[in-house]
Amino acid sequence: MKLIRTGAISGRVLDNDGEPVTGASVQVVPINQKKGGSGSQFAATNDRGEYRAFNIPPDKYRIAVSYEPRFPQVKMQRPKTSPPAGAAGIGSSPDETWALTYYPAVLDPKQAQTIDVEAGADLQGFDVQLLHARGVTVRGSVSVAGGAPIGAIMLVTVSPVRQTIGFRSHDSLIQDASGAFELTQVVPGTYALDVRAPLNDKNLSARRVIEVGDADVDGIQLTLAPPQTISGSVVLPEGRKMPAGLVTVLMSRESRDNRGGGLSQPGSDGVFQMRDVPPGDYDVALGNTGPGDDLYVSAIQAGDDDALAGGVHVGGQAAGTLRIVLKGNGGTVQASVKDSKAKALPDAYVKLVPDPPRRGQMALYADCKTDASGTCSVLGVAPGSYRAFAFAEERQVDFRDAAATAEIEDSGKAVSIAEGERQGVELSPVPEDK
Repeated sequence: MKLIRTGAISGRVLDNDGEPVTGASVQVVPINQKKGGSGSQFAATNDRGEYRAFNIPPDKYRIAVSYEPRFPQVKMQRPKTSPPAGAAGIGSSPDETWALTYYPAVLDPKQAQTIDVEAGADLQGFDVQLLHARGVTVRGSVSVAGGAPIGAIMLVTVSPVRQTIGFRSHDSLIQDASGAFELTQVVPGTYALDVRAPLNDKNLSARRVIEVGDADVDGIQLTLAPPQTISGSVVLPEGRKMPAGLVTVLMSRESRDNRGGGLSQPGSDGVFQMRDVPPGDYDVALGNTGPGDDLYVSAIQAGDDDALAGGVHVGGQAAGTLRIVLKGNGGTVQASVKDSKAKALPDAYVKLVPDPPRRGQMALYADCKTDASGTCSVLGVAPGSYRAFAFAEERQVDFRDAAATAEIEDSGKAVSIAEGERQGVELSPVPEDK
């Protein structure tokens, strides 16, 4: 095994007057985050505003800096009188706060300068000037499913989704008979709004993903509900046995939310249960840690509802029992991945994504990883139209978010497959800068 020397990056963090910032958090972030990789390298500034991040593997990086003047604490919010109807945002004065700033002094990560760290490099002089952002106020109210009074302390949390670097969470303990809440100094970004409260020995909760811009966010309404147990069964073709390693998964239907709802492995009879599934809307998917086969998802029912297309709602009334129907004789896609020099690319990740309107049906997604010859096979493909993508390294991409994947859509190749059909597709990896 060949050991590779790591590098280091150092510099200072300054405010808009050129004064050093003590206690700022510095993150050296890879341009393409890799699942299971080294991730970000962290550092903090000293009394001179100096930082040094080390043990950085060779790669391309951005520098991101965030700063909190004091350690964030959970605040107790006293009951407030809700603003009169139609007066949302009137008279509010959002506070200015320190923004997540990228090297050398920009707010948009796409405008940040990238840094190429070579093996053993000791890079100096990467100074960052912290910028201000206009914090806004997030307001709303919480009720309990069935109309029961809240009558308890609620913990309201706004936290960045997908572990966005540098963004802090906002927490408030609230005791208000009306269920009203207010969080201040929230900078623009995508957040998960979570509320938790105990009621009659039940841990009630509610969650919603919100987009925060330059104006106050008003009128958010959330309904607290207890967790549920989701039961179901996997139905196999006659004469087939349950595949080893098959698992059922609940994934958030919100493309910007990476929270899962539950995971369970069916028994030999196909029956499964997922306990303590929090309220929310979920997609049903299957995973398989064992060898692949020709089985594919034909239908998913939640009671009388089509859960393959419409998902599963948890909250309020009990969710219907899941019935996942599998069919045999699925299609096979054989992928061959080559780099820019037409050489076989081993250890590449291939993703098979259904075309709209099935793009949101997570049970139809499939993937594989190329071997030493640059090839791999996706088995058990449900009949239909797809787009195949290849990545030189594993990358977290949610293809349900059209805006987030618009730049790479043309990098995929169209594949249309019928039941029992076998097709080959040649792919080039999606460029790293997309």
